[in-house]
Amino acid sequence: MRLPLALTLSLCSFLIINHTHAQTKVVNTPRVSPKASVHQTIGITEVVINYSRPAVRGRAI
Repeated sequence: MRLPLALTLSLCSFLIINHTHAQTKVVNTPRVSPKASVHQTIGITEVVINYSRPAVRGRAI
């Protein structure tokens, strides 16, 4: 009688832990200074500029 009870309790605890772990979602928030890049081809030359720009955060542009 003890073995089925212990098995049932451990199975229930595993299912509860697994269920709560499955509900955890990862939220990707934007970086403080988002990366940006500009690509331009001029003739046979390709110009690439990579930069980081500060976030606006409520400021007037």
